[in-house]
Amino acid sequence: MENNLTIALSLLFWLTPIALTIHLALKKSESNADKKKLGYIYGSLWAIACLGYGWLFIQ
Repeated sequence: MENNLTIALSLLFWLTPIALTIHLALKKSESNADKKKLGYIYGSLWAIACLGYGWLFIQ
């Protein structure tokens, strides 16, 4: 179980910035407010993965 969680957090941590870059590249015509919302969403996912890493290493 813990190994699966580590793999999932690792994928989330490393793929979130790549997914954000691709998403923003595809949505060039969106307003800056919409792009900012996307940044917040992807940033939140990245922060969850980062905190999850910390939680796993503390245990």
